[in-house]
Amino acid sequence: MSELEVRDVWLTYPGGVEALKGARLKVRSGEIVTVLGGSGSGKSTLLLVAAGLLKPYKGEVLLDGKPLDEQLPSARRKLGVVFQEPDDQLFNPTVFQEISYALRQLGLNDSRIQEDVRKVAVEVGVDHLLHRSTFYISGGEKRRVALASVLVYHPEILIIDEPTAYLDPRWRVSLENLLKKLKGEGRGIVTATHDVDFVARISDRVYLMKEGRTLAEGDPETVLTNVELLQSADVEPPSSVKVFKLLGGEGKPPLKLEDLPARLRGPPV
Repeated sequence: MSELEVRDVWLTYPGGVEALKGARLKVRSGEIVTVLGGSGSGKSTLLLVAAGLLKPYKGEVLLDGKPLDEQLPSARRKLGVVFQEPDDQLFNPTVFQEISYALRQLGLNDSRIQEDVRKVAVEVGVDHLLHRSTFYISGGEKRRVALASVLVYHPEILIIDEPTAYLDPRWRVSLENLLKKLKGEGRGIVTATHDVDFVARISDRVYLMKEGRTLAEGDPETVLTNVELLQSADVEPPSSVKVFKLLGGEGKPPLKLEDLPARLRGPPV
């Protein structure tokens, strides 16, 4: 069982921009954790720190209870990172070469590489793109290729920045199902997003951020139904919560739209 923890980290970018001011995060095997916040809240920076790609000047990052920086570069085998912008991640000429890159670095034989690439490509719906150029596919396709290039080496903890970016509604549903499947296999998953409806559907725990600080941490039902708390972090509540309030619902609002009718009817008499 793996655990990744970020404790009270502070980070300043060149030019004096203080991006993190005491942020925290923890994810364990078999759970989906989401960092939620508005633009400029520090979500992406926190994920880069968690992945060991940025080093804070204060605080620490622990992988299985030990400092992450003391375990690099070998620990990169355990951590899979999908960047917010796929163009920042893709660099190989073809989709097949992109997805197979990590496996080639691990020295696997050609038949094993072919098998593993084909399997993950089918899983994320890019098997028909394997011989296409990574530079001439759509944004959503690039997003799925970037995800496949990480999933192919089976990291224990998956870190995804803005997972639903560029994806159409059909592939958003597919992504949700895939992340739940990976959770069931024992992977730890961290996402950062401002898509609060996505968070409501998949997350086990939520961290709410504003201006580089962690404002709150808790289960989705506690955090995402606290409208005042969300608004203080420049985050809109889930659609189900807004509709529930608009229709004059009483009591605890639902997290998912499909639960809205029953919650509005209230308990049976």
